[in-house]
Amino acid sequence: IAGFNYSVRYKFQNARKAGVAFEQMPAPDARIVYEFIRKCQAQRGYSLSMTYDHLERSMIDFGDRYLFFGLFLKQTLIAAAITVRVNQRILYDYAHSHDRAFDNLSPVISLIDGIYGYCHNNGIAILDLGTSALEGKPDFDLLYFKRSLGARTTLKLTFEKSL
Repeated sequence: IAGFNYSVRYKFQNARKAGVAFEQMPAPDARIVYEFIRKCQAQRGYSLSMTYDHLERSMIDFGDRYLFFGLFLKQTLIAAAITVRVNQRILYDYAHSHDRAFDNLSPVISLIDGIYGYCHNNGIAILDLGTSALEGKPDFDLLYFKRSLGARTTLKLTFEKSL
């Protein structure tokens, strides 16, 4: 919880008291994780940028680079993440979400903390939490949330080539 602001630390401690448990999920559970995230995102009116078929094809080529994580409460999956090991130093959080029924536990906080711990234990120097933009414009609420977790803002450049 190092780096968490007071509010996030309070929510994290409440989730711990409730008994949430973080787990790395095996690759065979990729569909479970993907469908869980897809369903949670759909509840919020969002969609994933990659279909499960595309994820599955990517896993054939780069399977060891995809890591799946879950947060459980009494055997129930309440939050999940798909991450990509970019290289030895960087783990990219491609997608994560949580079941709205567990909003009171702020499960993404515990999920990100667990992924951060995984990085620390495996010598990964950077946990990339992804963009904080929506339709090309800063999403200041998301940016604030990530900073409240202790994340630093970095410059991300987008390159395009007209064909």
